[in-house]
Amino acid sequence: MIQEIVRQPGLFKLLTGTNLKGAMDPSLDNMKEEIRKKLQRLEALEQKGFDIKSIRDKILREHMDEEINLQLRKKERLKNEKKAKLAAEKRKA
Repeated sequence: MIQEIVRQPGLFKLLTGTNLKGAMDPSLDNMKEEIRKKLQRLEALEQKGFDIKSIRDKILREHMDEEINLQLRKKERLKNEKKAKLAAEKRKA
């Protein structure tokens, strides 16, 4: 079993999670440029000794809420499109 984990880096990452931080953090991949810049500025302040954890958490929470809302709207739109398509097919029949 250990051999399989070592042979498949993707499986290893799923089991252990990512250890990337800063600009390479995978959670930043889908983030807007504006939010990334805010986090970079906060990181610079953190390196100077400021406690920015609460601010960073707030920004990340807002981003996650926005992402969740986008996903919900997309699901709702797809659901409505499917309903409209079924209704059109019923009218044809």
